[in-house]
Amino acid sequence: MANIEQVFKLRPDIINGDTSAAEASTESRQKRIKEFQSVPGFGAIILSPVAVGFGVNIQAANHVIHFTRTWNPAKEDQATDRAYRIGQTRDVYVYYPVGWWENVEACHSVEIAEGDFTRLREDLIGFLEGLERRVGEKASDGHASLRAIRSFLRTTEQRTKRSSEGILHTHFFDGRSSFPDFLRQVAGSGLDGMCLEIISPYFDEGPTSVPLDDLISQFKPREVRVFLPRAHTGEALCSQQIYEWVRRLPDVTWARLPHELLRGGKSEDVRQRTVHAKVYRFFTAQPKREILFVGSVNLTSPAHRPGGNLETGVLVELSPPRRPDWWLMADSSRPREYKPCLENEGNTVSGGTKLSVRFWWNTMAAEVYWDDSSLSPKLSVTAQGVEVFETDVKYRGLTVCSNTLWLPVS
Repeated sequence: MANIEQVFKLRPDIINGDTSAAEASTESRQKRIKEFQSVPGFGAIILSPVAVGFGVNIQAANHVIHFTRTWNPAKEDQATDRAYRIGQTRDVYVYYPVGWWENVEACHSVEIAEGDFTRLREDLIGFLEGLERRVGEKASDGHASLRAIRSFLRTTEQRTKRSSEGILHTHFFDGRSSFPDFLRQVAGSGLDGMCLEIISPYFDEGPTSVPLDDLISQFKPREVRVFLPRAHTGEALCSQQIYEWVRRLPDVTWARLPHELLRGGKSEDVRQRTVHAKVYRFFTAQPKREILFVGSVNLTSPAHRPGGNLETGVLVELSPPRRPDWWLMADSSRPREYKPCLENEGNTVSGGTKLSVRFWWNTMAAEVYWDDSSLSPKLSVTAQGVEVFETDVKYRGLTVCSNTLWLPVS
């Protein structure tokens, strides 16, 4: 609202759940909307989709911006329709801002056509078959999606060689081997002596990092830079034991990403985005070579060893247009405080849970499944200390998440 006042020199009215809906009120919802409609020229009004989702008309507006998403398409559509009423004489434009992600993520996409030769074929088919066995009867579509992907992959041809003309083909990591063993098996000695930088939001508690020690022992990198995750207020999100241990390693440096990459918006005082990407980048400037692993593998023991977390990712070699250089900048500023954020994305760390959650992006709806023959207790699901939802579903008079049904989460 302050930005609207500053840029457009007007103070928009706000209508939310506290605004009276009674017509007799001098500050009723309809009277305030009528006042907005009666003012000629440019104007702005801030509305809650819940408060004005039905029963009002706002034909004076022809630009609808959904700044705070409700993630309920029906509610958003109802709010948008307030401008699509009889009497609207202009085109209506609807905006869904998606420019600034809350997290810094990384991914790699591969386009595969029918009949293509690909090194990914057999590993992906095997992984999808294992995933189907793991999920069992919980799939709502009878695993139709997984089977369709497998069916397509079977139209492709498996590459037998790991590389062509000195360039590695893209390989898929399915977690059946340890992470260092996978790298060695795919790249051979090609990673030895290269520079290595690691971006991972999670570490072991300490006193040492076995995964980092294994990578250094295996590939003997020339220099290593490790991303130091920090809270918005500057605390290191690792234990002091790990911080000091890494700091004492020869040719290993704590590092940070450029400020511009972490900014959560254009304002100077905006909070930094949280780094959630997991990237292992090997490179040399002479000769030019750059090999990246991008996936789900944190710098933790459960993520690096077989039988730990369920991890996936891809190893891909790029053709750099110029001599590769460091992404990370050395960070020598010692943290004043430490707030270890241990890996909580895998079941191995926490001991597992019988609760499964799935989210439908097309309908923005979430569902839960209790994978046990006994009734579930009341469960609370939190993310970064904030409660997302509770499973307190009444089904046939019982407080359960059914072991035979997926139940909706409101």
